[in-house]
Amino acid sequence: MSAEVEAALREGKFPASRRDAWERMMAADPVGTRETLAGLAVVLPVQELGGIPSPAPAPHAPASSDDSYPKEWLEGRAGAQREQGGRVTIAGD
Repeated sequence: MSAEVEAALREGKFPASRRDAWERMMAADPVGTRETLAGLAVVLPVQELGGIPSPAPAPHAPASSDDSYPKEWLEGRAGAQREQGGRVTIAGD
């Protein structure tokens, strides 16, 4: 495979379906084909389009799940159990 043809394909100067034709042209006329490839404009997108970027972590995100809620929100029995390191079951608070 020709390095020039491969580079032009990666740059998006022609579709992969035309690779063999460009290889044949390169074999028949290397100088003319190199000049032609150098003059071609990029016509095909070669970078990934769309997609959903990964969200960046929030700067105020808590370091651990133990700090998920302010302690004043957890007053009562569930809050006391949590403060003491016990399991939190809210059945009849």
